[in-house]
Amino acid sequence: MIMVVGGTKEGREIVQALRDKNKIEEPYSEFKTIYGETVSRGVVFLQRGLNCPMTAHLIRKYKVRVLIDTIPIYFKGASTKAMSACKMTGVRYIKIEPPAACLNEKQNIYKAVNMEDACNKAMRFGKTIFLNIGNNNLNIFTKRAALENKRIIVRVSEQGALTNALKFGIERHDALLIDGIFSEAFSIGLIKEYDVSVFVTRDLGRGNGTDHELSASAAVNIPVVLLARPSLNYPEIFSDYNKLLRENL
Repeated sequence: MIMVVGGTKEGREIVQALRDKNKIEEPYSEFKTIYGETVSRGVVFLQRGLNCPMTAHLIRKYKVRVLIDTIPIYFKGASTKAMSACKMTGVRYIKIEPPAACLNEKQNIYKAVNMEDACNKAMRFGKTIFLNIGNNNLNIFTKRAALENKRIIVRVSEQGALTNALKFGIERHDALLIDGIFSEAFSIGLIKEYDVSVFVTRDLGRGNGTDHELSASAAVNIPVVLLARPSLNYPEIFSDYNKLLRENL
């Protein structure tokens, strides 16, 4: 069995490719269990990472020989738990990390090493700050915004994060619950609609929306604060998962 962890675009595509590869050997059947994994054609698929003991339990239960981690690259804690489970059970761990976004040297892009640095940089530019930084760490920005009379527009992808955004003082019409990838045209529309002064985002890699956000910001000539990817010492890492599927599994 191969286990794929992470309901990202890469995760879903890898699961589909592996199951297609195995369809001749095993008739299609799929079932879900209490932990939320789906099992079919030699692949265990977990949409979300679990803690280390639960992941280790599933590895043993399904006799997993390889775990492919496609958890979003900014979810450092979840990947650390997956690595620990693999070390505990002695199975191979592979991290899929999308290639970094293409940066235009002529564009006003300010790299930030962490959320506090991103907040400090964003506060320099105009009145309205657009945040696409995930569902956590919003309070770092809202505290500063209240002190410096800045307006925060935030995109979140979960209902709980929307509730938190409102608790942190973000106005209801400035909190956007949107899942999926922004197109360039959609990003331009948001920037113009909210009169955004600076766009704060993460480098999720090519094909995951970051390129569209960068090109949209360049089109309307506003600066971008780009949060650096977290650094982890992965035992194996691939950017091209097609190469992984062809040559290494």
